[in-house]
Amino acid sequence: IRPFGTQTRSVLWWNLGLQIPPEAKDALVIWKRQIEDADVKYRRPLMADVTGLEHVYSRHIGMLGVSRFPIGSSLSPLEYRDWLIQRRKTARPGSFIWTWIQTEMNSSAVFNTSSRSMFVEPEQMRLQLYAALAAGCRGVGFWKTGPLNLSDPASLERQLALTQLNLELEL
Repeated sequence: IRPFGTQTRSVLWWNLGLQIPPEAKDALVIWKRQIEDADVKYRRPLMADVTGLEHVYSRHIGMLGVSRFPIGSSLSPLEYRDWLIQRRKTARPGSFIWTWIQTEMNSSAVFNTSSRSMFVEPEQMRLQLYAALAAGCRGVGFWKTGPLNLSDPASLERQLALTQLNLELEL
């Protein structure tokens, strides 16, 4: 394997994927070794969002994601926090655990409703963020599938909410 060149200098970490299932463990470990062999100069951390085997994956991945989208489901904020705590405790002690904060409705939740104008309220984003922090997550990402800079009212509200949440995190 050839080492990564200077064109990868601006990369902060390597994201190995989202919602990686337990049965992909062997392939992920092989991929992880290939990246580490090629990243000899910078030794950047690896991150992956997994759907099980947290204890096993946390041996191989420095930034372990455990994610679930509670908005539009039957999961309450308290149950969501408890689920995150359980996933964190399943990983090795001291693991860096992060999660996604849902900022838009799942396509399946929107598809199953008669109203296509459903969106995640700023208060729902805040509840998810504080639940993640209370559960011991050391990192969060704000999940959005499209551009953030749209000018419709829902997108503008999302932009303002994310700005405010990031300012609160800085405090």
